[in-house]
This record gives sequence, C-alpha cells and structure tokens, in this order.
Amino acid sequence: MQRSFILKKKEENKSVQKKFSEVEDIKKFESILTEDVKKIRAQIDDISKDYLELQKRFDRAEKEYLEAKVELFTKGEEKERLVETLRGIIENCESEKAKKLSQLLSKFEIKSKTSVESK
Repeated sequence: MQRSFILKKKEENKSVQKKFSEVEDIKKFESILTEDVKKIRAQIDDISKDYLELQKRFDRAEKEYLEAKVELFTKGEEKERLVETLRGIIENCESEKAKKLSQLLSKFEIKSKTSVESK
C-alpha cells in the first residue's frame, strides 16, 4: 500500500512538473510574442511618421502642380490674346499699305496718261 502511495505521489509530482513545464513554455511564448508585438508596433509608428511626412510632401507637390497648371493656362490665354492682337495690327498695316500703294499707283497712272496725252 505504501508502495502504491509512493508511486501515486511520484505520478502526481511528474504531472505537476509537466504542468509547470507547460506553464514555463507558455510564459516563454508570451514573452517572445510580447517582444514581437513591440517590434511591430515600433515599425508601425515609424512607418506612420514616414507616411504623414510623405502625405505632406505630396500635398505640397499637388498644390504646386495645380498652381502651375492654372498659371500655364492663364499664360496660354494671354499669349493667344496677344497673338490675335498682333495679327490684327499686321493685317491693318498691310491693308493701309495696300490702300496707299493703290492710291499711289492710280496717281501715277493719271500722270502717265496726262503726260502721254500732252505729248
């Protein structure tokens, strides 16, 4: 009977030791998990900071792009308006030159005719 009691106690001790071993394994696992979670959270924090900086940089670049696009459109319209003004001025000058030349030619023709008739 004592022998069975001792064997039973040994079995119980083994069972308790096994459970303690399992608890230690769980503690080691939890410790490793906790460290991994800390590392990942630190990486997330770093990436979040980088993301915010890049978002600010993108917003500035987008704003500059939109301002440049508006300015380009405005300058393009101004250029077209000036080209049309120049075209109008040149056409008016050419028209005036043509009139004056026509008047001059008609005066020469009249003089030529009168000088031919007088001879």
